[in-house]
Amino acid sequence: ARGGARRFGRRGAGPVHGGGGGSGAVKASTPMETYVVGFRIFDAKALDIGDEKECDPFIIVECCGKEYRTATLEKKKQLAPFNESCVWPDLSLFKDQFESGEIVFSVYARNWFTRNYLIGQASLQLSYINKRANCLYARRWLCLRKDGDPNTTGMLNVSVFALMPGQQAPSATLQEQEEQAPTGGEGEGQTDDADMLSKAVLDSTVQRAPGKAHHLEINIYRVQDLPTTKGVAVETEPSPYVTVEFAGSLLKTETRENARSCTFNVKMTIPVETPLYQDTIILKLWNARWGQHELMAKGLISFSELRNNALPPRWFNLYGWNRQEIPDLEALQGLDIEPNYFMGRILVSGRVNPLDDDEEMQPAKRSIANSAPEPNVRMVVLLADVYLVIGADGRQCEVELSYCATSQKTQCVPKDARHKADSGPGGDDEEEAQHSEEVKSFTFKEANGRIAPMLVMSPEDPESRPLLLINVYTYDLMGNRRRVGYTMQRLEAFSEYEPRRPSRPKFYPLTPMPGAVMNPVSVLITVECSRTEDIARHARSMVKPMMYVVRTYAFLARNIEFETQGCTYALRAVCAGRSKETAFKSGPRPRFMRAINLDVLLYSDSQKAPPVIEPICLELLEKRGSSIRKIGSATCVYTHMRQKSNTGVWQPYVLQPQWVKINGTSFGAQVVGEALIAFELLLYKFKRELEPADMMPKPDPEYNRMKHFCRLRKATLHFSLLGLRDLLPMVLAGGLQMRALVKPMVEVEVAWGDEDHNNEAIEDGASGDKDPQALADEGSPARKRPKKLVFKYEPVIENGDVRLRSDRLENWSVEVKPGVKGTSFEFLQVQELQVEIPDKMILQPYIKIRVYEEPSSEFGAWVREKLGAAAGDQVGHVNTFIGESRRSLAEVLPCCWFDNIKTDKKLAEQMDVLEHEIKKAKEESRVHNHFREPTEADLKKMMKRVQQQAKYKDAEGEKLSSSIEDMLRRQMDDADADGYVNSTGLPKPIRESKRKRELNIYPIDNANVQKVENFGTRKGDELVASAGRAAKMISGKMEHLEPGSKTFKNDFYFKAFPLMKHKDVIDRDDKTDWGFWPGTVGYVKCAFKLVDGWHKKAKDTGEDTSDDEDDKSKPVEKPDWEEHKRVHRSYGLDDELDSFAFDQKALRKRFKSMPSRVRLRLYLIKAVCIYSSSRGYPDPYVEFQLGKEKVSNRNSAQPNTDEPDFYMTEERDIVLPDDSRLEVRIMDKVAFGTDAVIGGTIIDLEDRWHSKNWQAANERQEVPKESRPMSTRDEPGKNRGTIEMWIEMLDCQKTVDVKVSPLVKPVEIELEVRMVIWTTKNVKFVKGKDYVNVKVISSLDCGSYLGMDGKTQETDVHYNSKDGNAIFNWRIVYSRIKMPIKTCSVKLDLVHYELMGSTVIGSLDLDLKKYVERVATNMDAIELAEDWLKFKDSEAADDEDIGQAKVQLFVLTQIEAGSKRAGIGREDPNDYPPLITPAEGRDWGDYFGGNPFKLPEFGMWKKMIPLFIIMVIFLFFVIIMKQMGLL
Repeated sequence: ARGGARRFGRRGAGPVHGGGGGSGAVKASTPMETYVVGFRIFDAKALDIGDEKECDPFIIVECCGKEYRTATLEKKKQLAPFNESCVWPDLSLFKDQFESGEIVFSVYARNWFTRNYLIGQASLQLSYINKRANCLYARRWLCLRKDGDPNTTGMLNVSVFALMPGQQAPSATLQEQEEQAPTGGEGEGQTDDADMLSKAVLDSTVQRAPGKAHHLEINIYRVQDLPTTKGVAVETEPSPYVTVEFAGSLLKTETRENARSCTFNVKMTIPVETPLYQDTIILKLWNARWGQHELMAKGLISFSELRNNALPPRWFNLYGWNRQEIPDLEALQGLDIEPNYFMGRILVSGRVNPLDDDEEMQPAKRSIANSAPEPNVRMVVLLADVYLVIGADGRQCEVELSYCATSQKTQCVPKDARHKADSGPGGDDEEEAQHSEEVKSFTFKEANGRIAPMLVMSPEDPESRPLLLINVYTYDLMGNRRRVGYTMQRLEAFSEYEPRRPSRPKFYPLTPMPGAVMNPVSVLITVECSRTEDIARHARSMVKPMMYVVRTYAFLARNIEFETQGCTYALRAVCAGRSKETAFKSGPRPRFMRAINLDVLLYSDSQKAPPVIEPICLELLEKRGSSIRKIGSATCVYTHMRQKSNTGVWQPYVLQPQWVKINGTSFGAQVVGEALIAFELLLYKFKRELEPADMMPKPDPEYNRMKHFCRLRKATLHFSLLGLRDLLPMVLAGGLQMRALVKPMVEVEVAWGDEDHNNEAIEDGASGDKDPQALADEGSPARKRPKKLVFKYEPVIENGDVRLRSDRLENWSVEVKPGVKGTSFEFLQVQELQVEIPDKMILQPYIKIRVYEEPSSEFGAWVREKLGAAAGDQVGHVNTFIGESRRSLAEVLPCCWFDNIKTDKKLAEQMDVLEHEIKKAKEESRVHNHFREPTEADLKKMMKRVQQQAKYKDAEGEKLSSSIEDMLRRQMDDADADGYVNSTGLPKPIRESKRKRELNIYPIDNANVQKVENFGTRKGDELVASAGRAAKMISGKMEHLEPGSKTFKNDFYFKAFPLMKHKDVIDRDDKTDWGFWPGTVGYVKCAFKLVDGWHKKAKDTGEDTSDDEDDKSKPVEKPDWEEHKRVHRSYGLDDELDSFAFDQKALRKRFKSMPSRVRLRLYLIKAVCIYSSSRGYPDPYVEFQLGKEKVSNRNSAQPNTDEPDFYMTEERDIVLPDDSRLEVRIMDKVAFGTDAVIGGTIIDLEDRWHSKNWQAANERQEVPKESRPMSTRDEPGKNRGTIEMWIEMLDCQKTVDVKVSPLVKPVEIELEVRMVIWTTKNVKFVKGKDYVNVKVISSLDCGSYLGMDGKTQETDVHYNSKDGNAIFNWRIVYSRIKMPIKTCSVKLDLVHYELMGSTVIGSLDLDLKKYVERVATNMDAIELAEDWLKFKDSEAADDEDIGQAKVQLFVLTQIEAGSKRAGIGREDPNDYPPLITPAEGRDWGDYFGGNPFKLPEFGMWKKMIPLFIIMVIFLFFVIIMKQMGLL
């Protein structure tokens, strides 16, 4: 089929998006991205192949255009071990395709001369897999079924993972883990079952999965109003049909030829059995024309929701694109653009019927649907009047209303005379001039703007109603008509028609047509709905132009997705032909803090009513040199106008800004930035009276809760700098020269936005000719506190001895990129900075950490030598900018800054309140797709809060703790009013009773009641869970774990923050591997905290002092001092970090007290490589770089695999911190050429060494394993797989006492399997025989069998058994089975032997894998007791006994087998166990007893029979020799 389709929605709510113009469709609503799908096929069993007893199976795997075919096995049925895996690393899909996509496993039986026989299929939905833990469907059995057939035809054991961009691949260990089957209890019988050979017999029948059988019913009733296709000469009507896909079934309706509207009335019934591994039911509407099948629309319905709630008959409306309007539909693929062309509708219903236990599932089928009642409809008459169209380009304009297939339009009107927007009375004296742009408008009078009444039939169900399209068309000079914009509105959004009460018109912003570059277009229109057709239309509402002020509060911008070097940014507000922008500010986070007043001409019918406001367009401008361009915009709607109350008091205005996304590119589908904005609307004549709200945060003496947006609070920043790491060399002369850093300097300052572009020339220039510390100390006499912290690298601490390692501050170089060395420096310095920052999280304060190279005479001489004297003189006197890192302070604000947090209470008692306030602040700070205008309920709630705040005085900025507490208590009582019992334990009748007596009742939370915790898990369970290395596995990087993780409590306090140029704030939870990012120039390792108030250390006592008068007047007792500090410091700060990080002596003592040499033990287990190579599978090997040392294991490359097993341990002696950088890479060995990098990961060993929690686990040798994701520098954001590993480090002096942790690859030992077949019984006679010649044939299926004896071994024959019993005492020996193995099974065939050919009576399969693995693990031989095994045949009944064999199993190592030798059968050495040759069934009488030819009785003459035979033979030879002439 050509093209794809948009979807209905999960339950069918809303419109269906489809193709357009009969030629193709938009495939998805989101950009195409690269997904990863991988799978591993283990085994197939119980394959049902009809009359055939065995087959040659193979599997074809299909997923989103990819296909993989396994090898073909021979003569399999009960068990078919495939053990193949594949990874597709480059599935380019849209999100909709991924959500509905499936991976299908089709099992076939090979036929040589006819088509291959399909045994069955199983499918998994990709989105279902992705939502599971680790995005993995781990080693579970899938039922195989044929299309539409409920019967199971086999089982397939697979592991599948599906990854979205940025997700980590599951480790190979997780993919191979067996799923634990549920058990009924904890009895000891499980061990007995494992020691019974009969339990190893594979069941030949497929056990029905535990679950419930259902029938899914989808009813397709009819389609209506499908579009026609424009051909060469005439338009042709479509030939539609509908398909339904789910659970491996595909059903199709009949095709209706040449019909825009037709009836199907078909019920699709699909058998479904839970548990189900997919949820999406796919409906597709097709057009069959001239042998081609075009997809017109696609819809998705959720099976789980349909099972809970049946879907009544409902219309699904189809929307797509018109090929005549957009010829190049392929250009729209992957863009989130709303379709704008009605393409018909389809009537559908559905339900899921659960079946009773005695009911059987029926095959998938198509039948006639029961006639369903038409969804209730009502007659609606749409009445519309168009007033004005603004912003459209063209000579003439008309407006069209379209509902379903019905449409009406206005008359064409010419463009208004050219004019510019009036600046309004009074001008704009105190502000910069507003830009008056040409207003492109089309005015519609009542005669030509009134649209004729449009009669439509609308469903009463809102979900079934189509959308009303308002389209604006223009005509150019040549008379060509084109649509310039549209808007889609729900019918219930319009008011009812009331005679003689016309509705006020409203501006609707129009969505421009894709690819159109134009100003925003809007239409002023009124639309009313009437229930009757016989109406006399009244005159439309008269509106007149008035002057208003649209005030835009521009705060900040962030996350600008463009190069910000040398650029400045501004926000421009555009409304009603007027525009004004802020001053240009430097990036990447420009701070505007400007209220933009736009004097605009709007329409209204009264000064007391809000005007009909046009949409406000917010544009993000970029200035590079003298060039200014728009890089993105956002359309906002704000209609609330400030008014006076009846008493003449102005409604208070509360500034509530929102972060809004700015969209750019030609189609407006990409987010290019975010802006923090708010709006205000008022009449122009009140402009002087109502001044703009104060946006700037105010310090405590000036702050007024009623007037100001937020408070500028004093805080002390405590900054601990551990050092700089992996700094790339400076690039000079356009990249021709590079020089390593020698004297780095770090500047730290606090900001909440970038203001001026000329503050610092930070690229290749300087921060000034003066010393940065001198610049920081400059200021007015009244304010001499430094504005930034300055850290300078010194090779020795103050008053230190360079000969002492504890006094030296190291610097070293290592290779961080191929051929590029990075330099690292130790600082170990702590400083404090008094700052003032806003206390609202929404303003997003942050730290700027900038790194420079200080000027030096040596550097100047080097530059003078390389680049000339002029360059050397310039560089020798300025600081060279290296990079910066921005870290957010929004989530580390002091706890006492949040509302309702009291400083006189312990923080532990207020954690619930604090977490609630932080959650609320984060919700206010999150970004929105569009500006969310406050609703009337929001405004009332805001007014009520303002009125409550107005009752309290807060001039000094003090906390109103008691008043707020009372207010909160009242709010809590109101919230609990519906409850029968409140928090004090009083029932509702007593609370509402008028006769009350005073009771001293306290909330039950404050009662002195001991809280009993729930019982935890048993200690024994915890010990069992923690035993062994497999109990602790981290899926991801250890450094990315949350501090509260159960696997490992992360206490890596000094994480490496990337240094970059022109990069905005990086989130604290960001998990990007910056070591592979091209823009990273190094790292800074630091820690910081904020403390409320300005604190500084006294020079004499060393104790903290504060300028907070309350703290001085109320000394805190020593036992409560820690609690006092917790309330006033950053939220979430660890006490352990606070104990040493911000004390310089303690910091140096902790990081300089380490052994001279450390033994590193690197344990590498296995990897999963997501890598595409032209040679197929890669040849991976490990390469790692530890400090300056590079180690390659190229000679140990594993050929042709994407899941290599390494099981290697590397030991190296290192010096910390010099060798703290460890990079592990997986390489692809290439025979001719350069080896390719599959992926790598970077580990900071210094973090681990100085972590107490890691050291504790390291001492116990219980460091968790990590499944670390891999990246590459070529494609830093692409998933390249995972590597399983862990690290241990210890003092070199302790290496003798601490042995290497065991890392043993599954032992490659050789085992021997012996089976003794003792006897058989109840063997079924072959048809037509009254005896049976019993023989047993054994066939081994094991890929690692190296024995000299064949895989197929046979017993001797027990002849002429009349009762079906036979004795063998026969030994089957399979020696040299090399471990580890993927599979190990033995097939036993029970046959009736004949000289001319044997007949198979029955067979069974033994799965011996668990027995051989047990012996390989504990090296103890297994000897199972004799057990009876039942043979089965596909033609026999399940309960029919066709024969049994008594078999005994022995499994032992090859070394032990060499000391206990035993021959095959009963050959020598006949020991272990000794076997006796049976006499039954082996003599001549038994041999001939089964022969149907009988000799007569000769009495005494029978003794002469041998003589007669000799004579006959003699005469025969005489005759022959006579004929040959020899006699």
